[in-house]
Amino acid sequence: MAKQFRLGEFWLAWRTDREEWAICWNDRAAGTRRRKSTAVGDFNGGEAPVEAQEKLAAHFTKFGTPEKVDVNSVTSVSRIMGLWLAKEGSLRARGEQYAYAVDHMQRFIDKQGRMAVDEINPIKMQSYVAMRLGEGVKGETIHGELAALSRALKWAVENSLIPYAPFVGRVDRSLRSGPKEIEYSMEQVAALLEVALSRFDRKHVHLFSMIMLSAHGRVEAVMELYAEQIRNGLFYFNAPGRMQTTKRRMIVPVAPTLAPWLPREGKVIQYQAMRKDGSIITKPTRSIKTSFAKCLKDAGIINNEGEPWGSPNSLRHTIHTFMQTQGVPQAQIDAMAGHQEPGSGRNYTHLRPEYLKEAMQAIEYYWSEMDGLTTAHRSQLGPKRYDLKTRKSLQ
Repeated sequence: MAKQFRLGEFWLAWRTDREEWAICWNDRAAGTRRRKSTAVGDFNGGEAPVEAQEKLAAHFTKFGTPEKVDVNSVTSVSRIMGLWLAKEGSLRARGEQYAYAVDHMQRFIDKQGRMAVDEINPIKMQSYVAMRLGEGVKGETIHGELAALSRALKWAVENSLIPYAPFVGRVDRSLRSGPKEIEYSMEQVAALLEVALSRFDRKHVHLFSMIMLSAHGRVEAVMELYAEQIRNGLFYFNAPGRMQTTKRRMIVPVAPTLAPWLPREGKVIQYQAMRKDGSIITKPTRSIKTSFAKCLKDAGIINNEGEPWGSPNSLRHTIHTFMQTQGVPQAQIDAMAGHQEPGSGRNYTHLRPEYLKEAMQAIEYYWSEMDGLTTAHRSQLGPKRYDLKTRKSLQ
């Protein structure tokens, strides 16, 4: 039996009545099949010989309709992930985690030889999940790795590298432990602030903690914050030119207690280190996870195994719950957290005097309650306590 060789809408078929290969196609207008002789009579074991294939190619070039090539079918996932990590992912607060995610995904791809973008689908990704589970990795970690792939694909679409981003899929909730809603007591926060403030190479943890507890921000937004995004008494957490995502970054008032701690230029959260000659240098930092964990341990905030209890995001949960206990309207809490969609068009709500008023009062009350435990939150650069209504110092 002859094997079919096709180019677009044309194909080669062996004509037993003439013992030659013919170019065939369907004439939709006439509702019939048409054939054209190639004058090649070598059956070649049922596989069209090169001469017949060349005549088919010439016919296709002259009469054929070139098929549109799906860019996703010729673009490798490895290339997309590599470009995204170099130009976008590595610059984010979770750059280190993203790098690990790309490495593990590449291991999965290497086992298959190659993977084009159009091969990504939930079933394929379940194979990746199975591989990582077999390696003893937790479901929430794998969930984050799939999220990194999804971000890389969306970035590729935004930069016109591929026409569309295939659906990656998720890790089943039954395989994830769920969010860790850890909240710190005021005593634990006081200990954390004192430990962080006691060493020059951990002061960035102190400032980070102050901002998290005063602005109810997202970890990534605080880590990527620049002084230029703080103006007129407001945090503009979504940097100019950055597109909003589902994890919204909001405009939030600067709490009076926090204000004196904030730098006037450059990146807000930076790490200090000591050179061999004893001089201090300032370095940009994309992750605070390690330093934060060390502060937790030194502050005695540990679990039953003696490991640091919680994460930087626990500060967000802490102030979230505190505001709820103080009766702050949930709409204000959600607005600060980025859980509430702003109005359509340009939104000037943040310019109104009453904007997040109850939320800011609760935050200042939180810091006033902290006075009975520590002074680590009170800057030596400005007033120590404030009346939120009059904006005047109480000392």
